[in-house]
Amino acid sequence: MNKTIVIGGLVALAVAANSQAGYTFKSVTRMEGGGRGADAQNSTVQAMVEGDKAHVEFVDSKNPAMEKGNYILTQDAGKSMFMVNPGDKTYTKWDMEAMMGMAGAAMKAMGGFMQMEFSDPKVEKLADEAGEPILGYPTRHYKFRTTFTTTMTMMGRKTVTATVKDEDIWATSKLTDAGFGAWMRKTPPSMGNEQLDKLVKAEMGKIQGFPLRHIMVTANTDGAGKTQTTKMTSEVTELTKTTVPDSVFVMPPDYKERKMDAGDESQGEGVKDGQPKLPADFMKMMQQRQQK
Repeated sequence: MNKTIVIGGLVALAVAANSQAGYTFKSVTRMEGGGRGADAQNSTVQAMVEGDKAHVEFVDSKNPAMEKGNYILTQDAGKSMFMVNPGDKTYTKWDMEAMMGMAGAAMKAMGGFMQMEFSDPKVEKLADEAGEPILGYPTRHYKFRTTFTTTMTMMGRKTVTATVKDEDIWATSKLTDAGFGAWMRKTPPSMGNEQLDKLVKAEMGKIQGFPLRHIMVTANTDGAGKTQTTKMTSEVTELTKTTVPDSVFVMPPDYKERKMDAGDESQGEGVKDGQPKLPADFMKMMQQRQQK
């Protein structure tokens, strides 16, 4: 028997033994309106999923917290996620809930300088019906409306903003690999208000399956009656069932962990000079939003 054929067969068997049936998908997010800096929310990701595992790479992004070439890695369906930077061979624990919590703590530490309050939160489900097929997968269409009022006080100056957020979601229950949830989330990150977050999760948590398309239109109206509207569209544009090598879900052994904020160890992580300190990645993201 030809040795080349034998060796080739052994290699193929070895690769198959270290690969699993999974999926690859491409998802595109685009923001319209919002003024300067809105395009920082635009991104394109290419992802691989198998079971609870996911590898989500940013192939196009202007968001400094999600730089092109970086990727999110999880092995437990998004319960713990890491932002991996191949450029400097580092990885950082990626926890949006924790970052929003740190932002809230920082605002509290500012005392009278800056305060933000939410009032009149309400979440309504406006539609729950059969949706159109997307990429050959049947979907269910959900529509939610979230309303609340934000009162911001800075150096004694108070501004009041009324927000109306309409969200249309087309989700499929035919994708059962939990790793899809690392990117195709049913509920948004924390808003920083316990009551509002509970309302959102109570309603949107009822969505069956994973979203293949998500359209969110947000209207913010200030005290003078001026309204600014933004539209965010996030959609899976390619989805293929394929064999995915296990190696893509493993952190490279020579990569080192980079803390979001080492802070002052004597006072606890995320604290410096007695005050909460926000992680640099989060600060970059907030600066981009302030430029809108």
